[in-house]
Amino acid sequence: MKECIDTILKKADDCYSKKDFLGASKNIEEAVNEDSGNAELWATWGNVEFQSGNFTVAIKKYREACRLSPQMPEYWTYLAMALLQNGNVEEFEISLESALNIDPFHVDALKLLGDLCFQNNKKTEAAHSYYKILVNNPDNTEVLMRLGCCLYECGEVEVAKECYERVLKIDSTNDMALDNLSACNKSVHGKKTPDNGETPEKSVQESALHDLLEDAEFFNNSGNTDSTAETLEHALNLAPKEAFIVSALGSVYFKLGKYEKAR
Repeated sequence: MKECIDTILKKADDCYSKKDFLGASKNIEEAVNEDSGNAELWATWGNVEFQSGNFTVAIKKYREACRLSPQMPEYWTYLAMALLQNGNVEEFEISLESALNIDPFHVDALKLLGDLCFQNNKKTEAAHSYYKILVNNPDNTEVLMRLGCCLYECGEVEVAKECYERVLKIDSTNDMALDNLSACNKSVHGKKTPDNGETPEKSVQESALHDLLEDAEFFNNSGNTDSTAETLEHALNLAPKEAFIVSALGSVYFKLGKYEKAR
């Protein structure tokens, strides 16, 4: 049976790599029919349905995976993500809580909680989730960048600097970390005065632009392409001549399939 299932899953994998989600789903269904008590197969089926945007169907598959293996925090996290996408906030919270009760340091569950808090402007709560991830994953640059953004927004500029400095020790080519570190240094050492030739209006505009670019990077790292595009559009309104914003927005439009706008 195992060889048969492995063959079926290889076919599903081939379909998935070609973004043939329907074909992948049919193959995994065949594998589930061979071994209906396999929670991993149910979760994999749910992942395919999730990627194709069939959140209601994905929820059903994830529920079965959770029923078969209730001790697996990743299955509860998958279920939480699908419930959130489907607008079921109450059950989302219950599922996410289940994941964190099993493993309080589960990376994906904490990241999901942190991202949600960030999007709802609960930066302190978001930072708390990111800190917990870093306890066991101190070199996770993606989380360090998110934490730095939260800390900067909360006025903890010196600690935010430490986050970006750590990112640059791990990856010295991270341009966003360099930009954010520069912004932190300006915030600490470059107090805006009339002597430096900048008007208060310009200072406010630059601060707003920095915040928007921070948010855009956050949404992009979270895989939230729609919010990335919307945030970059706001940034472009503030700085219409910034070529790197135009380029970044074009790339995002291309990902969204908005080819006319991408041009």
